[in-house]
Amino acid sequence: MRIDLLMLYDPRKMARARKLRLRGKSVRRGLRRFLYKFREPTAKREALRGLVQVLR
Repeated sequence: MRIDLLMLYDPRKMARARKLRLRGKSVRRGLRRFLYKFREPTAKREALRGLVQVLR
């Protein structure tokens, strides 16, 4: 079974993140600009604005 979900977060509760190891393979070079982290890691639920189920 496969369930695809799109999670939408409040941008005011997110901050730009940077990749710690530039040579690491976890994130491709072109995707680095899309790295974000929670401003308050303990308040992740409050940052969540919506869930969207992706149907195929």
